[in-house]
Amino acid sequence: MTEPTIALQDNKKNSFWSPLAVFLLGTPAAALNWWQMGNKRKAIVFVCVTICMMFFLKWIKPSQLDWQYYGKGVVYSLYFARVLIGLVFSFVVMKINWRDVEEFIGAGKPVYRVGSSLVLAIWLGLALIWIPINLGAEYMGRFTSYCHFPRLLDIVYRYQVSQRTGLDSILMRRSDFSCNLIWMHETYEDSSSLSENEMIQSYRLSGVYGENDSFRVYQDVFFYEQPVGQKEFDEAISWNANAEDADLGIVLPTNQPKPDFMKIYCSHNSVTKECSVYIAHGRTLVHLRFLGDNAPGFDEYIVSPVLLISQRILQFED
Repeated sequence: MTEPTIALQDNKKNSFWSPLAVFLLGTPAAALNWWQMGNKRKAIVFVCVTICMMFFLKWIKPSQLDWQYYGKGVVYSLYFARVLIGLVFSFVVMKINWRDVEEFIGAGKPVYRVGSSLVLAIWLGLALIWIPINLGAEYMGRFTSYCHFPRLLDIVYRYQVSQRTGLDSILMRRSDFSCNLIWMHETYEDSSSLSENEMIQSYRLSGVYGENDSFRVYQDVFFYEQPVGQKEFDEAISWNANAEDADLGIVLPTNQPKPDFMKIYCSHNSVTKECSVYIAHGRTLVHLRFLGDNAPGFDEYIVSPVLLISQRILQFED
């Protein structure tokens, strides 16, 4: 057991990390100071609080997709908030720690000498604790509809989607696809910038079959003044006249009405595959276009969004 060493009061400050060092190095330096004061419980508590703070900063961190969906203003604001919160947290830890140091020195208590290598040990300990927590959160998130640890903007996006009305309610969502797909890019053209009966949304998802492969999805929504008839539907699918009529094993639920029209066309070669899905009900017609590598699993990624879009069209029209 380390014996306390009685030091002269004038030299005691040299036994502790300075306020600047605590601010720059964070909790490890503060924990060493508390440890040398014999306050091990406080050191451990602040290490745990620091881990919680790291998790909170991860929660508000924007993802790559947020740059396209929310714009630079929101993303820069969150990055600024993360930096500000981190600085404030470091400052608060520094103030609390150095106040304890001053009171400790003023009371003339003995210093429990501990090697500075404890700072490195605490840093390593934080990393060893944080890494499995971080990876575990991401892994557990795959079993939810978020497919990863849900961050602040993921929850905001989910709420915004739940508030969609009208034609917007038909648009695809990130949760429409398998967690094996990584949603990388989303663009949306508001119908106000197009003709009165058009709404177009395009997506790009990558990482389906490997790091260098991609899977892209495009969705066009058309709204007519009158219910879509055979003539309008035939005109919509006419540009796929040379493609093959495909059966992807998509079976619509028997407990709900079926769309008025539905057609699937696919074309492929040894490398790529493309499928177009047309769904019409009432005055709404949707064109879904899927492009990707001609590899096992391509058809599986199409089934879920087609079923969901079909259900949303029926709900919108009814």
